[in-house]
Amino acid sequence: MIKIEKVATHDAEAIRLFIDIPYRLYQDNPYWAPPLREDVEAYFDQSHPLHQKLEFDAFIVSRDAVDIGRIMLMGKHNHTHNPTTAQFALLDCENDAEAAKALFDASIRWAK
Repeated sequence: MIKIEKVATHDAEAIRLFIDIPYRLYQDNPYWAPPLREDVEAYFDQSHPLHQKLEFDAFIVSRDAVDIGRIMLMGKHNHTHNPTTAQFALLDCENDAEAAKALFDASIRWAK
């Protein structure tokens, strides 16, 4: 069963789980160049410039209690022209259409 959870951005264990997902997904891929864990962890630091201008959240998707995907979301409300914009980053997912759809569905709900 697919389950999607918002990452508690102040919980070190939840952040570690988010960071670790691609390391497991791509561990056997000789062409994968992993990001530095510290660079991804920095996004969750409330003093990071990202948090000064944008809303920020992250989600993990799991199947049968195994984490199989992740996505990070950033959004900004422009008070001058009144549109809301959102973008995603750090999208990694097993080759699983249902899991990928769950990540994007959660992202769309978050952006709205």
